[in-house]
Amino acid sequence: MRKKFHYLLLGIGGAYSLTCSDIYAAEPHQLADFTTSVHQETTTAGHNPAFLTVLSLPAHLSYLQVSAHIGQGSFYNYQQSKHHTQGGIHTESYYRLNRNITLYGAMGYLQSKGKDMEGTAFINPSAPFHIVEASSSNKGDKKMETYHLQGGIGWKALPQLSIGASIDYTAANYAKYKDLRHKNTLMDMQVAAGINWQINQAWAVGLSYHYHRNNEAVEFATYGNKDIQYYSLISYGNFYGLKEAFGESGYTASRTPLFTEWHGLSLQGLWYLSPRLQWFSEVFFHSPKGRFGKGTSTSVTFTTHEGTDKGYNGRLSYRKGNCTHIIDGGISCHNLKNYENSYKESTDESNVTQIIYYGSNEVMDRKEWKGKLDYTLYAGRAGRNPKWITGIRTSFYARNTTTSVYPYYRKQDLHQIEAIAHAARSIPHRKGVYTLRLQAGYGTGGGTLKEDDLYTTPGSNQQAPFSREDLLLQEFEYYTAPRSLAETSLRYEYAWSEKLELYGEVSYQYTRAYRTTQTGTDRHDIGLHIGCRF
Repeated sequence: MRKKFHYLLLGIGGAYSLTCSDIYAAEPHQLADFTTSVHQETTTAGHNPAFLTVLSLPAHLSYLQVSAHIGQGSFYNYQQSKHHTQGGIHTESYYRLNRNITLYGAMGYLQSKGKDMEGTAFINPSAPFHIVEASSSNKGDKKMETYHLQGGIGWKALPQLSIGASIDYTAANYAKYKDLRHKNTLMDMQVAAGINWQINQAWAVGLSYHYHRNNEAVEFATYGNKDIQYYSLISYGNFYGLKEAFGESGYTASRTPLFTEWHGLSLQGLWYLSPRLQWFSEVFFHSPKGRFGKGTSTSVTFTTHEGTDKGYNGRLSYRKGNCTHIIDGGISCHNLKNYENSYKESTDESNVTQIIYYGSNEVMDRKEWKGKLDYTLYAGRAGRNPKWITGIRTSFYARNTTTSVYPYYRKQDLHQIEAIAHAARSIPHRKGVYTLRLQAGYGTGGGTLKEDDLYTTPGSNQQAPFSREDLLLQEFEYYTAPRSLAETSLRYEYAWSEKLELYGEVSYQYTRAYRTTQTGTDRHDIGLHIGCRF
């Protein structure tokens, strides 16, 4: 019964077991670190569940962790908070059920709170448009709860053929506790199915299908003085758009879902260049589309959006003795366009309201590029884990946005680069291990804050779009201002038994920004993690 319960728990996204299958030998005294072990697996750089069967991880690899985080400081983005707290619990596991079946599971809960917040009413900062406060006078506390469940299975159906499937489900509640209040409900689901064909000893190929469905419903309300009129900015992009009064009509009048879905394909290749050298590559293509509205004939669909996502992920690993070299690289391009519908509500003799649409106008065109190139060295041995972990992480981000409220338009382009060097040293001590981590980095950026112009001369009765210039500058500075950061953490692991290890870690990070005017210059972040490996 105990084994059956363990398998069931893994299958729905988590795992908890302190025993090992009889066909596998007992693990060494010190258990393998989850993150370190997974990162050294070349194929975990991709998203095809069929590659679960080729992992060389221990027969079972699991952890359970409780975490807490406190952030405070004046350097933060417009949708973030000067005072932020976060806490949660998370478990994750890989389990080899037998020689042909490998399971993966995860589940977690996260709660975050922020004080004196404004910013977007949506959870997703990359939404096709945003609803923000029309002024900064109504800042309030916000709270978000997130529930996460994930599971995957890889089955070696034939000596050369593996198949796999996975599901990733997230539910979240988000709320602001001051008028104009908003309450959000998010449901996000991703499913994938894939195959992996071992062509020969030198290389394998894979193909996977992905489906993503995201539905976030937002509802606005007032509980205080009903005589106060509240206004929102319907930001089509660049904090540029329509100023709307809260009432019986418009974007903020009723509970309305922001819906997005996409279908996508990924192609993978795994090359065994030598017994020590492996190279994994993945190319992907997705085509998201969606709407803001219920999509029925009796309710308004305010906007529709569509786009494309394409990119590459890769990992090169080289092992020699007690050293493992990992190079991670990736690049992606995201295009998104948003269209606002022109409509009229018509009520017939039966008192049934129908929505009549006259067309749509493109209000936003956004292009984003993301890239990374990381190097990590795992050297020496401290039990089952590396004695040294060193490396450097680099990233690049660029965004071009054109917002149109005909005949007016606003353009913005920005870019950001960042490089972080890190090192960790583990020192065994009796039945425990101390690990000290240090990292330091620098980032900067640039671009054009805004370019406002006209497609043609506006009519005499046309008004210029509404804009939140303060939020525009705050976001731009957050991305582009030069900044440096330093972080240190200390971790202690204790071997309770051969099958259970306890650990605790405390971390501190300091960020200093330069040449800012709208945002501040400092940010302090403190983290605490307590958990176990089994």
